[in-house]
This record gives sequence, structure tokens and C-alpha cells, in this order.
Amino acid sequence: MFRVVSVLAVLVASPAIASVGDLTFKVEEKVEVYSRTCFESIGYVDKDEVGNENLDFNLNAECGKRLAELTRANIGKRLSVYYEGNKLSSANIVSVLRNSFRLSSNEMPRVVLLQLLNDYGVKQE
Repeated sequence: MFRVVSVLAVLVASPAIASVGDLTFKVEEKVEVYSRTCFESIGYVDKDEVGNENLDFNLNAECGKRLAELTRANIGKRLSVYYEGNKLSSANIVSVLRNSFRLSSNEMPRVVLLQLLNDYGVKQE
């Protein structure tokens, strides 16, 4: 006689023990990596004024300066942002980005978005 046993395992990453990935910004061959220490905060906006879902990023002064230099030198070129090797966003640079910027999360792979939110301890309302 055989018995079928069903087992359910739930794995939950804890920000205290899980490693947090870096965000990588690429413009052509130029690559800049921003570690967790660069981010003062990351916020999740479920619905903005036009109903889109976004991520708001706030960098510290040093990393904001690096991002400003990168974007200033590359206006008109394509900037791509990656988390753990997964593309979050890609757009042409039309102005200098500094300490604060927003990325639409509408097109981000859901599993990557949720991993980033979990890794950085972002609360979802």
C-alpha cells in the first residue's frame, strides 16, 4: 500500500540575511554599479496620478553626483537599469538625473519587482 504525502514549503527571504543586489546603470559601454549603500530610500507607488505603478529612488549625495555625471555626459543616449542582471527599465536620457528619479514598474517582470521590493525592505500598501 502506497501513501501520497503532500509537502508545501514556503521560502521567505529576510532582508537581514538575504543578500541585496546592486542596481546597474548602462549607457552603451559605460557601466556604473550602485550598491545598497547608495540608496537612502526606495518607494513603491501603486497608482500615480495617471494610474501607473512606479518605483521612486532616492540616492545619497555621492551617488546622486555620480548619476548626474553619467546622465549629463550621455544626453540623447539610451540608459538601461538592471537589478540582479534583469532589466528594469530602458529609455533615452532627455535630462540630467540626480538624487531622485522614478521608474515605471508597469513593464518590469513581476518576480524581479517583488524581489527588489523585498530585498530593500520596501513596504507595499
